[in-house]
Amino acid sequence: MKQAYKKQFMQFRGEWIFTDKNLSKIYAHDKDLSRLSKKLKGSKTEGSITRVPLDAADAYVG
Repeated sequence: MKQAYKKQFMQFRGEWIFTDKNLSKIYAHDKDLSRLSKKLKGSKTEGSITRVPLDAADAYVG
C-alpha cells in the first residue's frame, strides 16, 4: 500500500497530505481538497487534512 501512495504522490506532486489514524498518506492537488473533505465526512475513519511543503512531504513518503 505504501508504494501505491508514493506513486500517487509522484504523479500529483501536490501540497496536500491526508493522514488518517493509521498514518496512511494520500497526496492530492489543491483542487481535490474538497473531494477529500467530503470523503472524510462520510468515512468511518476519522482523519485530518494538513498542508505541508513538498520537501516535507518527500520525507513522509520516505
